[in-house]
Amino acid sequence: MAGSVTTGQITSYRGYWCVFAVTPFGAPVPTKQKTYRAMGVTEALRWVRTDVRTISPALPPAEAERAFNWIECDQWAALHQLAHEQPCSLTLDHQGAALLWSVRPVRFLPLVGACLVFGGGE
Repeated sequence: MAGSVTTGQITSYRGYWCVFAVTPFGAPVPTKQKTYRAMGVTEALRWVRTDVRTISPALPPAEAERAFNWIECDQWAALHQLAHEQPCSLTLDHQGAALLWSVRPVRFLPLVGACLVFGGGE
């Protein structure tokens, strides 16, 4: 399978870890966060675009323009970064908080239960 690596009996799969975090200005850590597992670069960027389009009507005009610029132009730079195993991100300001979308290439491991072979009661 393309994008998979087998070591012994465990196969890992190439994918992308996507995170959306809301961090109030001055806060040390995000107060809200959601994650998404994408199996391909286009799926990862689609996740970011969908979120950005959803929130853009609530953004101040300058930030909405930055959001639409990312959707129209800068996502191609993000595609290039991800294709070369580099992370990418987009940060927008909204109502006293930083909204951060980040995507990074990762290797996913299968669940432990999927790797076990149960014997006959020994």
